[in-house]
Amino acid sequence: MTAVNGPAARNAGRLDIACEGRMPKYQIYFDTIGGEKRYNVDIDENEALETVIGEILYELRERGDVLRGDGEPQVIWSGQMLEFGRALPEQGVRPNDVLRVSTIAING
Repeated sequence: MTAVNGPAARNAGRLDIACEGRMPKYQIYFDTIGGEKRYNVDIDENEALETVIGEILYELRERGDVLRGDGEPQVIWSGQMLEFGRALPEQGVRPNDVLRVSTIAING
């Protein structure tokens, strides 16, 4: 698991640069406090985002990258916010598609 533009990783997980693997890979750009970071991320075609986003963000933090802002995470694909309760293919997302993860400011 290595960031395309970051340091070498230590353990195998969801974030990866290598193209071999058992699950579909998606190119995900994370809006971090250190700038935009790109990872190839393994997400099974039947997994809803709500079941994997915590693990993905944990691995991101383990690498020293933290999302910019204090709000809730959001995932954008082709200009639309994805639903966390549905699998990516159900929403039209295909392996190797580009996703962007950032935070939404919470008003209140």
